[in-house]
Amino acid sequence: FVPLGAGFQAPANYSAAVQYKLDEQGYALGFMGQPPVTAGSNVDFGSIEYGSKVSVQLYNAGAIVDSYDLVFTNVPVVALKAETIVDEPKLPGQFSLASGQFNQNIPFGPMGIEFRGQTSQQFEKKSFSIELQEADPLVEREIRLLEMRKDGDWLTDATYRDTTYVRNIVSMDIYNAMRPFAHYTEGSGKGQPAIKGRVVELVLNERYHGVYILEEKVDRKLSGV
Repeated sequence: FVPLGAGFQAPANYSAAVQYKLDEQGYALGFMGQPPVTAGSNVDFGSIEYGSKVSVQLYNAGAIVDSYDLVFTNVPVVALKAETIVDEPKLPGQFSLASGQFNQNIPFGPMGIEFRGQTSQQFEKKSFSIELQEADPLVEREIRLLEMRKDGDWLTDATYRDTTYVRNIVSMDIYNAMRPFAHYTEGSGKGQPAIKGRVVELVLNERYHGVYILEEKVDRKLSGV
């Protein structure tokens, strides 16, 4: 996935330097049926818009051994890696995020991850609770993701029953617009009345897992107490 920034509602020319690293010698990448390119080369992808796909070829010793689609998306991309995910506790994994829209690129770093929800865990597409961590897993890593609050605890909501992916976001955004603070204390407004969320593409263990909502967590930090 390539998370594009603004300006690709209609087709526009797109080029980028392609960086890749493969463990075994003899492998290289090519695009659109052209010969393989060396890492660091600039590739002209031609006319691109949101939703465009470009074929990618994996070469070994000059022969094509596999092929993929490179998808240009208008939403952020979250990638997760985890050997095992259970209901609880959170087990070790890796988290990364890339967004052209919000100009944010977070390389893979440690996280704890577990399944989220109760009955929703019976669905084929599951939600996750994530804790971003420093090198020491006992230390939470707080990051401001996609212009939401700075935090280490995040939710990826599968919204399995809401195929529009907007019901929760719209209702929470309306409430935040109606009431700019959670409560009134000592003469001033405190806290945030509702969570914020962003639509993302989610990749789990290098396989596409679908559209999710990356959300803040409801806790005392949100309410400012």
